[in-house]
Amino acid sequence: MPPLPARFDVLVVDDDERVRELVMSYLSSQGIPVTGANDGAAAISLLQRSNGRYRLVVTDLNLPGADGFAVLHAARQANASCYVVIVTGYASLDSAILAVRVGAYDYLTKPFSLGQLDVILTRIADRAPLEMENRELVQT
Repeated sequence: MPPLPARFDVLVVDDDERVRELVMSYLSSQGIPVTGANDGAAAISLLQRSNGRYRLVVTDLNLPGADGFAVLHAARQANASCYVVIVTGYASLDSAILAVRVGAYDYLTKPFSLGQLDVILTRIADRAPLEMENRELVQT
């Protein structure tokens, strides 16, 4: 996997502690700064106080406190260039289409493999520098 840009902080949101800890452990082993939240309300609070720090949010769709779509909305408000990956054990075509329409970068169904997450991280690592360069060119 190509390296992610510097300070590419990730927020992992899942009420299933095993899934959350597994994803956090994997990201941490890749040298990626990672924070976890166990419900939607906690994730939204972290995002609102983050000053745009999180560049990737991996969130479950069905969460107590607030759903994954509310987390996605808060992530994009905190950082318009934030990548959001929706994860769900209750996948449907409708929720996948809605997720992409409202700005999700990708959509994973549980159970998923860490290899699938690695593919997403590789795509982001390839894409993020190009998007950053494009934003800089537009600003000049």
